[in-house]
Amino acid sequence: MYKKLKLTTISELIKNIYCSLSVIIIGCASAYAVEFNKDLIEAEDRENVNLSQFETDGQLPVGKYSLSTLINNKRTPIHLDLQWVLIDNLTAVCVTPEQLTLLGFTDEFIEKTQQTLIDGCYPIEKEK
Repeated sequence: MYKKLKLTTISELIKNIYCSLSVIIIGCASAYAVEFNKDLIEAEDRENVNLSQFETDGQLPVGKYSLSTLINNKRTPIHLDLQWVLIDNLTAVCVTPEQLTLLGFTDEFIEKTQQTLIDGCYPIEKEK
């Protein structure tokens, strides 16, 4: 089985998940701002498409995202669907103790983590 991760805070967990999702979503894209071309949308009413949810700096839009894990650049069989919600204008990822166990976190870490969650979700504040 896989070695347990030695992350000490939920912030490290969220940063790792967020970075993984960012890489999955963005790929190796540049950090420069890009304007989305609505002409690429195949819809009759493309002018009514609201892209503002993608404009928030440093936040993932609310929704369900798939997380695949890599260890030593090799894909593992661990695959999770994580729900991202909005709590007090902050993006939050909802995690269960079972998901944290599957990712290799210790029971002590999971117990400590569950005390900081809001409705099973952990708010992510952008680092300043």
